[in-house]
Amino acid sequence: MDILQLVSPAPAHESQAMAFKAELLAENGAFDGCAGLSKVETYRE
Repeated sequence: MDILQLVSPAPAHESQAMAFKAELLAENGAFDGCAGLSKVETYRE
């Protein structure tokens, strides 16, 4: 069985988060539930 861990955003997640954003943009995907990810240019915002 897989374990789901909820974590707060941290600098260690930057590359994964921005890659996910780029993938969504490339596929014209919806940002539903992404806590404002569509509105920022950088991870630090």
